[in-house]
Amino acid sequence: MKDTPFFIDDELFEKGTKFLDRIYRDEYSGQPAVLNGSANIIYFEKAIQRIASLNPDAKLILVLRNPVERAISAYNFAVKRNMEQEILHKAISLEESRIREGDLRTLSNNTYVDHGRYFTQITRLRKYFPAESAHIVFYEEIKNDPLAVVRDAYEFIGVDPDFEPELKQLNKTGEVRFPWIRNALYSQSGIKKALVRYIIDPLVPYNLKYKLKIFFLNLVTSQKSKKRVANPDDNKARELIREALSEEIEQLEELLGTDLKSWKS
Repeated sequence: MKDTPFFIDDELFEKGTKFLDRIYRDEYSGQPAVLNGSANIIYFEKAIQRIASLNPDAKLILVLRNPVERAISAYNFAVKRNMEQEILHKAISLEESRIREGDLRTLSNNTYVDHGRYFTQITRLRKYFPAESAHIVFYEEIKNDPLAVVRDAYEFIGVDPDFEPELKQLNKTGEVRFPWIRNALYSQSGIKKALVRYIIDPLVPYNLKYKLKIFFLNLVTSQKSKKRVANPDDNKARELIREALSEEIEQLEELLGTDLKSWKS
């Protein structure tokens, strides 16, 4: 199941594991392993603590992308979802104040640089899980040989490594076709919050609500992206991100015993 923020969202976590059971029940048919995917779990220490408390033997798969490219991709995603109004380098300069504000939506979606502090996050993870509990994959490996990555992941979680899944590229950022629908989906207006809290949430099961949201996002998003025009702001932002994360990258190289020179230029 992708992006169910059970371990991150206090309100969902307070519902207990019966909530997760309801989410997975319709899709589960005796599979030997159940996965929960999220881009944000490792970012929140409380999420790691909660996983460790419920399943100290959990196996974790981490996908690490060049943090500069990851930050820019996350920014573009936020812009397309109407969750970001600032130009990139301004958004980066606002990040420390956004972190201090501390609301879940902002921390999850608008902390472009801080999400790339992989050394800090993996070091923190190892307070709760031994190093062998985490299988680390680099994004470039997925692009270059996805089947090999899948086989290694299957072997790590203890399922048949020879099974070959149908591989599809999903969740491309694309171009927004119907901004008014996009805006309605991501609006933070009082009217929408009240509508969701008092009408939609009590009547629509969480997993159905999630599927409907994905359906409408796919509806309003073209899978073909326009060719981007070179933007001087991107170059300025790249330098800011690279400078902010240079020490983290070097520490990560030492921690993992790997060469990350491609992330440094």
